[in-house]
Amino acid sequence: MMHFLVRSIILCAALIGCAAPNPKALQYSLEAGNCANTTHLLEQERGKYGGNSELLFLMDAGMVHLQCGNYALAQEHFHNAEQLADALWPKVSVVRQAHFLPAITFSNTRGKTMSGL
Repeated sequence: MMHFLVRSIILCAALIGCAAPNPKALQYSLEAGNCANTTHLLEQERGKYGGNSELLFLMDAGMVHLQCGNYALAQEHFHNAEQLADALWPKVSVVRQAHFLPAITFSNTRGKTMSGL
């Protein structure tokens, strides 16, 4: 269930195009049917995504190739995105759990004396 939720969120972000430095340029190029230019534009913009946005780039690249009919390339990008998401998810989850653990432990002891624990 959680894996499906993560995939859905990532797909929605890719569809919105929020990660691309200039999503309108990609959109206009795709709407014009200029797939060669769109893939070239995407590769040019890759460095503008930022160091921590590789996953979003892979999702955008997968969507561009899918819309252009390059199914093998789209599948390759989506597969790479899935592997990266799987590699990143445990790290994020552990950090979040470690962050909330002291808060949960402390909140359960409020108002109690040490002898009451």
